[in-house]
Amino acid sequence: MVLAGTTMLIVGGNQNNETVQGVGLGLLIAGAVTLPLDLLADRRGERYRKSLGRFQVGLATLPLPGASSHTPAPRALLVERRF
Repeated sequence: MVLAGTTMLIVGGNQNNETVQGVGLGLLIAGAVTLPLDLLADRRGERYRKSLGRFQVGLATLPLPGASSHTPAPRALLVERRF
């Protein structure tokens, strides 16, 4: 966005086209504002992904007292955290 906005701003200035200049300036400002925010969000997302890696998820079969071998045993989702 920053590169496209800069290009449009220069081309619009060379051709005296205020519309192209205005769109270019808008793209340049939007890109300059959102790029640092995107980099910050990427860093936070990486921290979140690493924290999720500390959890282990598994499936366990629960024993039922007095259940026959023909009855399917219920299953449970287990979540464990490594320290």
